[in-house]
Amino acid sequence: MSAKLRSLLGAALIIVCTLCAAFVLGDVTESWGWLDTTSNSRYTLTEGTMKVLEKVNRPLKARLYFSNTAVQKVGTDQLKRYVRAYYHARDLLRAYQRKSGGKVQFLEFDPKPFTDTAEEAIELGVRQFELPGDQLFFFGLVVSSDLGPKEVIPLINYNEENLFEYKVSKMIERVAHPTKKKVGVVSSLDVVGQDLSPEMKRLRRFQQQSGGEPWHIVEWLKRDYEVVKVDATAKEIPADLDSLIVVHPKNFGEGILYAIDQYVMRGGKLLVFVDPFCEVDTPPNTPGNPYARFSHPHGSDLNRLLSAWGVKMTPGKIVGDRAIAGMRGNTKLMPYNIFTQTEDCFNKNEVVSEPLSAEKESKVLTGYVGQLEKVDGTKVDVQPLIQTSSTGGTRKFGNMDMMSLQAQPEKLWLPPGEGNPDGFELAGKPVVVAMRMRGKMPSAFADGKPKSLADTNGSDPKKDDKADKKDKKSEHRKESSDAAAVVVIADVDMISNNMVVQPQSFFGSPYANTAVVLNALDFLNGSGDLMSIRSRSAGRREFDRIKEIERRAADRTSDKVSQINREIETLQKKMRELQDKATEKNVGQLRGEALQQERETQRVIAKKKKELRDVQAKARDEVESVKRAAEVANVMGMPLLVFLIGLVLWLGSLFKRSNKMREDMA
Repeated sequence: MSAKLRSLLGAALIIVCTLCAAFVLGDVTESWGWLDTTSNSRYTLTEGTMKVLEKVNRPLKARLYFSNTAVQKVGTDQLKRYVRAYYHARDLLRAYQRKSGGKVQFLEFDPKPFTDTAEEAIELGVRQFELPGDQLFFFGLVVSSDLGPKEVIPLINYNEENLFEYKVSKMIERVAHPTKKKVGVVSSLDVVGQDLSPEMKRLRRFQQQSGGEPWHIVEWLKRDYEVVKVDATAKEIPADLDSLIVVHPKNFGEGILYAIDQYVMRGGKLLVFVDPFCEVDTPPNTPGNPYARFSHPHGSDLNRLLSAWGVKMTPGKIVGDRAIAGMRGNTKLMPYNIFTQTEDCFNKNEVVSEPLSAEKESKVLTGYVGQLEKVDGTKVDVQPLIQTSSTGGTRKFGNMDMMSLQAQPEKLWLPPGEGNPDGFELAGKPVVVAMRMRGKMPSAFADGKPKSLADTNGSDPKKDDKADKKDKKSEHRKESSDAAAVVVIADVDMISNNMVVQPQSFFGSPYANTAVVLNALDFLNGSGDLMSIRSRSAGRREFDRIKEIERRAADRTSDKVSQINREIETLQKKMRELQDKATEKNVGQLRGEALQQERETQRVIAKKKKELRDVQAKARDEVESVKRAAEVANVMGMPLLVFLIGLVLWLGSLFKRSNKMREDMA
C-alpha cells in the first residue's frame, strides 16, 4: 500500500472516529443529563422544578403526542415550526424523568389516522387538526396518575417554549396535589359570566346574543383555580377564598368596599384592575337618547381603599409613551401601549414582573392605561411592577375628548397650547401603571364599620353562643396582618377578550397579558416554586444583524409611507381650495381643473406606492440573503471543521514522513 493511500485512509478514519465520538457523546449526555451547553441552559431544570419534583408523592405519567409522520408528509412552513418545539418538549420531558428518580414516567406517541393512539389522544383531551392528504395533526401533553387526576395541554404553542417548563411543573403539581385554590372575582362587568349549558351557549351564539359567557381570562383561571363569582352588592367576602380579583370597581357601594377592606385586613390577597377609561364598559342601548354614550362614565378607581394602603390612581388621566406606543398601519401612533423589556418596562427585582424582565421578547398590551402613584408618607412596602420608558407622560381627558382621540389618535401627542389646554405632558421619568403592596396596612375605615351597614336589630340576651362567636369573627379590624398583599394594575382592557386569547387558541398570543395575571396570582397565593420557573429565556435567538436590517427597512418604509401621506394630504388640500373658489361663472372651468388635479393625484399615489414596494422588496431580499448565509453556515460548518481537522492532521503526517525520508537519504 502506497504512503499516499495510507494517508488518505488515515484522514478518512479520523473523520469517521470524530463523527462517531460526537454521536456517542450525544447519547451519553442525553442519558446522564449532565452537559447542557446552551447559552440559557434551556435543557436544565430550574431549582423551582426540582422542588416541585421533590414533593411528588405518587407515580405520574407524562404522555407527549406529536404527529411527526404527518408533519414530514405535509411539510408546510407553519407545521415545521412545531418540529423545533417538539424536540424542545421531548428533551425537557426526558430531563423530568431523569431528575424525578422515576416518579415521572415519560412516554411519547406519534398518532396516525384511524389508530388506537389517535383515539386515546382525543379521549384524553388533546386537540386534533385535519391536514391535507387525510392526515391528522396532534401536539399535546397529558400528565396523569393512576388515581385519576389529569392535566392536559390540548395544543402546545410553538412560540411559548420559554413557558413550557412552567406549564409542565404546574401540571405535575396539580396532579400530585389535585386540590385547587379558590379565587373570587367581583366586578361591575359581567366577567365571570353565567353558568350556561353548552346547548344554551350555542343557542345564544346562534341568536347573536352577547354576554353570558366568561371572559377568556376566566377560562385561563379555571384551568388552575376554582373561580367563584362574588356579587358587587355583597356585604361580606367569603372567608374560604385564597385570593380575590377586583375588576373595574365602578360605582361600588360602601358595603362591598368595606367587605374588601376587611378581607385584606384579615390577611386576604387582592388583585385589582382599575381603569381611567375602560373601552369594554359600553353604555347601555338607549334608542330614545342618542347622546347617552357621551355621558356614560367609563372610568373606575379604588382610591377609597388604595389611598389608605399606600397607592392611588390619578383619575381623568391616561398614560402615553412614544417609545412603546402601538401603530395603526405604518403611520399613526395610537394611545395604546406595548410594554417591553427592551424599554426597561418590567421590574426585574419583583417576583411578579421578574419573569417578564428575564424574557427579552416579553410584551404586555394595554388600552387607555392609568397612572399609579405612591402615597406620600405611607409605611407600606410599595414597589412598581410595570412602567413606561423615561419618555412616558400623561394627558387629561373627558368623554367627548376621548371620542376625538379614538377617531384621531395622533392628537394624544399634541402638547398643551392654545385651544388644547389638556395636552400631552412628559413626566420626566417612567410612569408607573402596575404596583405591588405588602405588609401591615391600615383600614380605610378608620372609624370602624359604617353606620349604614351596622346591625339595626336590638340585642337579644337569649342569643346562642354561636352568634357571639360569629360576631367576634366579623368584628372590625383596624390593621392588617403582615401577610396582607395587594397588586394593582391600572387597565381593565388588558384582560378583556380584545387582548387575551382563548386557552385553546391554535396560534397563542404574542403578548404576555395572561402571564401577568397568573404571575400575580402565583405571587399572592404563595406559589414560590412555580413563580421561579414561570418564564425562561426564549429558545429562539435572533441574529443581531438580521434584526438590524429589518429595523432599518422598517424605518425606511415608515418614512416613505409618511411622505406619501403628506403629499396626498397636500394635494387634497389644494383640491378643496379649488372647490372653495367655485362660483356660478367659473364652475365649469374649475371642475375641469379639479378633474385634472385628481388624475395627477392618482398618478403620484401610484408612483409612490411602487417606490414603496421596491424598498420593501429590496429590504426583504437583503434579509433573506443573510438568512440563507446563516443556514448554509449552520449546515456546512461542522462537516467543514471536521474536514479541516483531518486535512491538517494528514498534512502534518505527510510533512513528518517527508522529513524522515530526507533524513534517511542524507
